[in-house]
Amino acid sequence: FFDTTVLVLLFLIIRWFLSRRLQEINVLQKYDTFVITRADHYYLCPHQFTDLEVGNGTVWTPMGEAYGGVTDRHVVVSKTDILQILDILPSFLSKPFEDTIPLDNNDMNPERILKQSWIRNGLKLEKFPRVMATCATKTDTTRWLVAKQTKYNMVEGEPTLCKKYKREWVLAKRVCTRRGEMVVRNETKIS
Repeated sequence: FFDTTVLVLLFLIIRWFLSRRLQEINVLQKYDTFVITRADHYYLCPHQFTDLEVGNGTVWTPMGEAYGGVTDRHVVVSKTDILQILDILPSFLSKPFEDTIPLDNNDMNPERILKQSWIRNGLKLEKFPRVMATCATKTDTTRWLVAKQTKYNMVEGEPTLCKKYKREWVLAKRVCTRRGEMVVRNETKIS
């Protein structure tokens, strides 16, 4: 329980700091759409996030890797809803834990916390087809899954990158193949 609680709190603190920073530098009025993502995502084809209808409380996350909630690795949201999706920490700390997120301690994870919080805030959760997957190098460290450098686990055209979560790669490759677009060695190939 302690490890999971610390992980969730760290996750919420990072998002809270991001919300504060976005307000401090006055960037919220400059853009209509925000994409919050990870640096270790590899895009197998173009991410057409501008085609997603944001606003009116709609939050977009990619399909897969939700672990009982919504993925915490990538989100597309409007400028009017960005602070609602990031500013979960204050309400999380201001109420007794059980009243904030009614989950068993064994079920608590960032994905479930996000889903419960966003639903309580009246946000609409939508999914889009995954076009990205998490990657790693052999020297990357992690708490969850260390990517292995095997013949079958390497990213084609990227000799130092490993596929980290197989299911993400399968989903993204299926979507990009269906579209007729695949990224190889940082160049888009369109069939």
